[in-house]
Amino acid sequence: MKTLFLLSHTPIPRFLKRIHVAKKQGNTKVIYWDRLLQNDIKFTLPNEGECESIKLKAPQGKPLKRSLLLMYFSILSIIRIAKYKPDNIHVGNFDMLFIACMYKIFLNKNLNIIYEIGDLPELVFKKNLIAKLF
Repeated sequence: MKTLFLLSHTPIPRFLKRIHVAKKQGNTKVIYWDRLLQNDIKFTLPNEGECESIKLKAPQGKPLKRSLLLMYFSILSIIRIAKYKPDNIHVGNFDMLFIACMYKIFLNKNLNIIYEIGDLPELVFKKNLIAKLF
């Protein structure tokens, strides 16, 4: 079984634990967006197996500017995913879920997507928003 972790940031300890467990189950690769942030904490990345960063300078905040870069990141990551041909893609953010879904729809209909919700945005819990949706 081939598993790919697609992350929108440098892997954090929560994901490093999952990557370690996945490596025990089969081939594992990590693709992540290195935003080249000055204050980014770099954790020790797994050296057994494959780990690849896509370096695109992107600011924290400023969602409009980051969304343009996300489109470019999407293209670069889909090319890399297609070369690896995973059975599973593990994602942790909504933007990476979109990329995984595009890959599944257009390139591999049998792909399993694991979407992990680490923390929900505050917007989800706003009473007015929930009332409007229901």
